Amino acid sequence: MKVIIIGAGKVGLQLVESLLNEKHDVIVIDNDQEVINRLDDTLDVLAVKGNGVSINLLRKVECENAALLIAVTNSDEANIVSCINAKKLGAKSVIARIRDPEYVEELEFIRKNLDIDYIINPELATAYEILRLLSSTYGSYTEEFAGGNVRLTEIQVDRQATIIDKQIKELKIPKGVIITAIARGSDIIIPNGSDYIFAKDILYLLGERNSVDMFAKAAGAHIVSGRVRDVMISGGGLTAFYLAQALEKKNINVKIVEQNEEKCRELSEQLEKTLILNGDGTDISLLKAEQVEGMDAFVSLTGFDEENILVALLAKQLGAKKVIAK
Repeated sequence: MKVIIIGAGKVGLQLVESLLNEKHDVIVIDNDQEVINRLDDTLDVLAVKGNGVSINLLRKVECENAALLIAVTNSDEANIVSCINAKKLGAKSVIARIRDPEYVEELEFIRKNLDIDYIINPELATAYEILRLLSSTYGSYTEEFAGGNVRLTEIQVDRQATIIDKQIKELKIPKGVIITAIARGSDIIIPNGSDYIFAKDILYLLGERNSVDMFAKAAGAHIVSGRVRDVMISGGGLTAFYLAQALEKKNINVKIVEQNEEKCRELSEQLEKTLILNGDGTDISLLKAEQVEGMDAFVSLTGFDEENILVALLAKQLGAKKVIAK
């Protein structure tokens, strides 16, 4: 399959590597000659220097024969125009990355009316995933469907649970709950009524959320008690903004710690209820002064993975109930 990637930043390069691993024919367009040279030296792709918005350039790389074009430059507007032009030239499917908060409410309109097949906003998707984790009843993996009415939950059977050493057909499983799989050591079992449940088995439960919760408690699942009311976020980027905005709608108290003073001003103008603190999220004295030990959750969303991990560990040591690192 012929795929064209416009923009060879971090996301673009990850896409290129994944597509090459799947044996696709990849063309990369970027306006930085150093990036093009590096691609030529390290990856088996056709790297072209230029502006992905240009119709002439898209014709040059035979965009009309592409099964997919993905625009992931740093400019939302360039991504949109590149996709529109590619679709007009005959590309089968197009995907645009659009990150600006000003466009969030308009994404569906843009997708439908500008003939863009898919729109991705990684920061918004990350914020929603973090919100889901903060709202989760369990300490383990949980996913919800059908507006939260259906739940898929991973639980480990406790040694003291009443269901151990019993066949599934002997258990009083609530109506609407299915044990879809059992992980036992390195084995994955698709169970039937004659299979046994043992201590330390990992069960995958699917069903109506309240019924799943009822059975999970009988299995000894670790339930995270208490509603999240106070959240502290380290880092004031787009993900932090989207997360704080979503938390505000749930009437959750939010604090954001951000080093950049200009970003702090922007966040204070965009967010109505969130407290914005200009400071270093790794500063222990600041975290203590802002009573991180009283936080229901601490989320580290700086631009550095190592810092996120270290700050999350620090917050946990200082007493934050739940910590999440990006």
